[in-house]
Amino acid sequence: MRLELATFPITQVSIEPGGRTRLQDSHLYVSASEIQAMVCSDVRLASAKVDIAEPGESARIVHFCDAIEPRVKVAGSGVCYPSLTGGVETVGSGRTHRLSGVAVTLSAEYPIKGSGVGAAFEAILDMSGPAAVSPLSRVTNLVLSAKFTPGYEQTEYHEALRTAGFRVARLLAELTLDKQTDQVQVYELAPAAGLPKVVYIHELLTHVSLSVPYLFWYGRAITDWMPFWAHPNEFFDGALLPNALGAYAAKPSSWEHVNHPVIQRLYEQHGKTLDFVGVIVHRTRFETFEEKQLSANQAAKLAQLMGAQGAITTWTGAGNAFIEGMLTTQALERLGIKAVFMTYEHGGKDGTEAPLMFTVPEANAIVSLGSLDRPLRLPAVQRVIGDTTVNIDREAGPERVNAASEINVDWFLPIASGLDHWGAGLQICRAY
Repeated sequence: MRLELATFPITQVSIEPGGRTRLQDSHLYVSASEIQAMVCSDVRLASAKVDIAEPGESARIVHFCDAIEPRVKVAGSGVCYPSLTGGVETVGSGRTHRLSGVAVTLSAEYPIKGSGVGAAFEAILDMSGPAAVSPLSRVTNLVLSAKFTPGYEQTEYHEALRTAGFRVARLLAELTLDKQTDQVQVYELAPAAGLPKVVYIHELLTHVSLSVPYLFWYGRAITDWMPFWAHPNEFFDGALLPNALGAYAAKPSSWEHVNHPVIQRLYEQHGKTLDFVGVIVHRTRFETFEEKQLSANQAAKLAQLMGAQGAITTWTGAGNAFIEGMLTTQALERLGIKAVFMTYEHGGKDGTEAPLMFTVPEANAIVSLGSLDRPLRLPAVQRVIGDTTVNIDREAGPERVNAASEINVDWFLPIASGLDHWGAGLQICRAY
């Protein structure tokens, strides 16, 4: 597979009440009426408001559900974001256009339907201050704040909101179809003889049975799957996507999935210091220890069959899913494959508790990506997008606070993309 990824940088975004959405040089002009009509053409969405949140601005987005980078396939098979904007032909080859520096961001508050892993979470995205640790705080967010029409099920609301977001993203990306750019990056796994073969093991939190699945591969829910090999170019075209049922720190957005820093970094070193042999997608959070061991062994077996001499493993989720990460590290090392494990820490509010929930003696190369457990004070902001009040912890009760006021959170979980899973965040570790 050979993919040309053409980048069209966006340096300014303006909202106009009418007219047509258009792109002039690096200035994106967005027609509010056009976008609102597109979003509200689905009867399940009662209304939509279009706003802009800029990096460094004293602004807060509440009810964050997902963020999407505008991308469109202009040559080659399939479409960007397969199954959402077209069919399910294999992607990762040809030419893709992207708008950099901007994200189509979805904000909506789902009705409370139960609690636990299947519930919609509340997530906040600050554009400045101590909570602006997400890569999304460093791009311009074109925010679609939607209200749901009463009378539908959670799955229907999710389908409507998610589809609307990707339709808008495609509309923006299509503005580049008649334009040229000199920023073109070619991604191809050309032979790199003589260099150590390295595989990336992409571990992802999923659940077997939820009304709205956590993750989709070409539109199909990843549930009770064993690990499989994927070409890294498929991720750039949006083959792997999360749901849009609320968000939280441990759930990377669609924007982050297509701008995956580990895959990008391995490509940068391909043919220079290593031979990048592809990605193993590893579903985690199996219910029994035996299943966890089985999936870890299968991932390591795939790596061995690919001839890998080294592996980088990342993971998403919480304690249950973390175990597969450690077991995979163990299985790799036992096969003679040097394994590096990237993970965030716990450590408690003051950092003195055990940082890792489960360990194996073979895990001797661990990269810390920061902490989940530290309390955080979100300062008051001048502008809020999405709502005037917010329920930070929906499982704790119905209490709401002024969304523009100072907000104290016990840990990073309510911060959209507040955890650094893949090395793109801003948290640092400090040794005392």
